[in-house]
Amino acid sequence: CRLLRHLPYYKSHPNELSIKGIIVPGGLGPVSVQDPINVLVCGNNDGCLEVAEELKAIASERSPDSLFIFDAAEYLANDNNEEEDLFDSMEGKDGRDSLISQPKASDRPAFLLLYLNELIFGVSGHRNAEMEMVIESCINDPDINLVLVHEQDSLKGGCKFEEFFKLTPQRLIDEPYNLYQDIAIPIYSTKDYRDVSLKMILNKMMGSDAKLTESKLGNFGESVRRMISQLTRRG
Repeated sequence: CRLLRHLPYYKSHPNELSIKGIIVPGGLGPVSVQDPINVLVCGNNDGCLEVAEELKAIASERSPDSLFIFDAAEYLANDNNEEEDLFDSMEGKDGRDSLISQPKASDRPAFLLLYLNELIFGVSGHRNAEMEMVIESCINDPDINLVLVHEQDSLKGGCKFEEFFKLTPQRLIDEPYNLYQDIAIPIYSTKDYRDVSLKMILNKMMGSDAKLTESKLGNFGESVRRMISQLTRRG
């Protein structure tokens, strides 16, 4: 709403937004939590844990203990169901969550959250190899689903999607892995847009509208880009 107030029509009709609000056809409502899920993050995927923590905070508003965050490598390495390292909401000295031991429910749906920015494979060879191995293992595991999140803020390493085809090891792009066969959900820094992005991620993982189509995601990203472009030209 804050951005719309700067557009010519709403400047001339200021009461439209305050009285009628906004109705978006096909818009996302509150996330309907179905079952608890496990969200896996790669330790070398900088920025991914922060997004996972935001998802956990939103999910917890409606249903406590509905989303559990695991280190992907530890999750894959653990063959028993007794306990697993879980990221809990206890801030460490470096601002990241501390690890504590919690029961692991292997029957919960699991999702590898992959945060895409220009640093995704742009670090040391050892870290790249480790993350490549984790991604391969998760794709090969029929009980783990992949969710791609595409950073849009250039200050956070956001870049055009085609850049990932240059940064990513070719074997992950090709068959049988097809890393980019599913459309990535765009995530923005502006709060209103970020909230929509986070809800879209949660809906894909655990909501009743789990089947997000390419057209929905494309329309969302295009609408945001057009609005920002308009405001930039008029500002």
